[in-house]
Amino acid sequence: MQAYNLYQKQEIAAGRTPMPFLPFKTKLAEAGATRVNNSTSVTNSGEKEFDKAVGKDYGETFVGINKAARDSVGALNNLNLMEKITSDPNFYSGAGGETVTKAKQLAASLGIADAATAAPNELFKKISQKSVLDAAGGSLGAGFSNADRSFLEGTVANIGNTPEGNRQIIGIARRVEQRKQEVAQFARDYAKKNGGRIDAGFDTALAEWTAKNPAFPQAATGQRGPQPAPQASPAQNAPRQAPDGNFYVPDPNRPGKYLQVVQ
Repeated sequence: MQAYNLYQKQEIAAGRTPMPFLPFKTKLAEAGATRVNNSTSVTNSGEKEFDKAVGKDYGETFVGINKAARDSVGALNNLNLMEKITSDPNFYSGAGGETVTKAKQLAASLGIADAATAAPNELFKKISQKSVLDAAGGSLGAGFSNADRSFLEGTVANIGNTPEGNRQIIGIARRVEQRKQEVAQFARDYAKKNGGRIDAGFDTALAEWTAKNPAFPQAATGQRGPQPAPQASPAQNAPRQAPDGNFYVPDPNRPGKYLQVVQ
């Protein structure tokens, strides 16, 4: 029944009408029957095992490609949301980003400021943390050091980057997720023309398609692509000590005004 279900999917994908189960079972039995033909029986058996192993490998590849494309939908939604947050007037990222976020949270909890002032930073930070976990395969367990965590955080949009830097990182990440969907579509188109499956020819076809359709054309032509996320100028945004002994950072929502740093 498992073999028949797979056969049906392959035939439908190829635009053909699958035969009923009983004729299929008969043909399957005939194909698997032992044929004693002097020295060829061992060779035929070896060929079947090889074909089976290769078929299994490409079957898993096909499933993995399409799963990655499905998962990319959620990743793209998160990236779009993060990009939208960077344009929120209450959002701040850059030097002292963590400090500013804590100051906003404290002000909101004390009723000094509206809760909406801290919400964009809080949401952005949570999505950024999820991106770090996704980059680590779903979790950061005992196998990851603090240095590993810092490295992964540097590969995704985060509070420490300037808004423009975050938008550049988001743009690159978005293109990576879109490419996963494009590759999945290419694999489905290939399978449709090849009896509902991919085979060794798929690798060559994909390589040729990729060479003609680079994900980042500017990299292929030697042009200057998106640059590393710029950090906010420490001289401008780093906490400064005032005559009263407290430290302050510029308020991104009120030019000329400052937020007190609360430890």
